[in-house]
Amino acid sequence: MLCQMPKHHYEGIEVADLPESDAVRKNLIGTGPFKIKNIVPGEMVEMEKYADYWQGEPYLDGVVYKVIDASVATGSLKNGEIDIMQAPSNQYPEIKKLDNVEAIEEPALS
Repeated sequence: MLCQMPKHHYEGIEVADLPESDAVRKNLIGTGPFKIKNIVPGEMVEMEKYADYWQGEPYLDGVVYKVIDASVATGSLKNGEIDIMQAPSNQYPEIKKLDNVEAIEEPALS
């Protein structure tokens, strides 16, 4: 997969400094069918639909990515507070028993 990086957006930032730079962490230039609405570092990223996306307007109004503690993840899924998550394998047996969840097991990339 080729990732285009516009020179004017990243100019003057050393490669080693990119992960912590505002150009990467706060001033993103593209996120596909959604655009950044709000970022709370270490907690969440709120995205809203990008109606002019080149492949057509997304079906969802937005998406919120949250960082949650693993100890409350299963309960949050059970209570409908989150819609999708990647669960550690030790939580899978408990998640698989939930009536409101379709648990899909995939091999780890490692």
